[in-house]
Amino acid sequence: MRYWFIVVIGLALLSVSSLKAVPSEQASDQTWHFSHPPNINTITVGSSYEDVIKAFGNPLRVNQKKAELEGRPDLQKLHFKNVTVEIYSTEDKSPARVASIEVTGPGWNVFPNLRIGMTEEQVAKILQEAPNKDISTDTPWFISFRSNDIDINFYVRIYKGIVKAIGMSEDWR
Repeated sequence: MRYWFIVVIGLALLSVSSLKAVPSEQASDQTWHFSHPPNINTITVGSSYEDVIKAFGNPLRVNQKKAELEGRPDLQKLHFKNVTVEIYSTEDKSPARVASIEVTGPGWNVFPNLRIGMTEEQVAKILQEAPNKDISTDTPWFISFRSNDIDINFYVRIYKGIVKAIGMSEDWR
């Protein structure tokens, strides 16, 4: 009887671990080819609130955003000139950290040397990837990868062949 129970538990664990390997509907064949995750002034998904303030200064405004799903933390949306950073709000003493960053205007360089206003061809050369037109008409680069134990979605939005937004967020899958 105990042997049968161990076999059933083993099969259950095997089937659960195999589910993690199934790609989501949004996953692409594109990969992150760089040794560091995308960042703006060293700030990336998972960075601390204190590091954001050191890198960008005080925000122009701050909005509180209630969690859309039960069990998810509330967010603070920090608005800087041409950059929005979402920070997990914390009720306990744990440090707040970056959930997402989006650049929507000039003046910022996103590692690996991406900027608003670049052409689609320039982005393709830097990312070493052709645009993936299957994901969305305005987001030809949607790259999911893991960095520092965080699943990250990175995207570049294009409108009429020109970069209009660059962002990254924690993947909640």
